[in-house]
Amino acid sequence: MSSSHTIEDIKLIQRGTDPNEILCTIKFAECSNYVELYTREESIEDKIVGEFEANLYRTFDAGEVYGEPEFPPVDYGTLPPTVAEYIETSRAKRDQLLAESDWTDSAPHLDAAVRTKWQTYRQALRDITSTPAWPYDPAWPTKP
Repeated sequence: MSSSHTIEDIKLIQRGTDPNEILCTIKFAECSNYVELYTREESIEDKIVGEFEANLYRTFDAGEVYGEPEFPPVDYGTLPPTVAEYIETSRAKRDQLLAESDWTDSAPHLDAAVRTKWQTYRQALRDITSTPAWPYDPAWPTKP
């Protein structure tokens, strides 16, 4: 999943008010847009971080590859998401879009061409978790 993402650019590496967290705005080659990401070396009660975020934190903290994190620390009202939170949010949106289109499976009034378009849309939703930009910036299919 995340380990297959290639860092293309980083616009911001900012320490939070907790010195053990670093927040960044990062551009993965597989994504169209920059994403905000929360990193720290280990999980805490309300923020579970995985190996990807921990490794990224250690790289940022060392300051050798991307430069030193910016100061002064920022007290973010809402912390950027972790990878797990990106997955949870993206999966919830995907599941909601699938649920909203469930009716197409049993709609007798749809002609074959329209039914095929809905089937293609629903398959794209099911396959979106294997696209390169998942879970940060998936290209959501358009409803027919």
